[in-house]
Amino acid sequence: MPYAHRAILEVAHVLAFDKKASRRPLALRDPAAFDPIPLPFIAFVCTAVSFASFLHEFNSNASDLQILHAIEEYSS
Repeated sequence: MPYAHRAILEVAHVLAFDKKASRRPLALRDPAAFDPIPLPFIAFVCTAVSFASFLHEFNSNASDLQILHAIEEYSS
């Protein structure tokens, strides 16, 4: 099933359906607009998941980046 990854489903839920994340979630403001879920929204969710993955990887390698910056500063 396309776009069934748990991360995609959770981000879509938070952005459009979760009442804890917003007083008036997008899907409740205009239910007809989310039947079916629009492809641009799915693309946005996939981009958000991809960016979150990048940020997680970036933060886990932060010490490596700090070392590289220190080497660059020292050598210049």
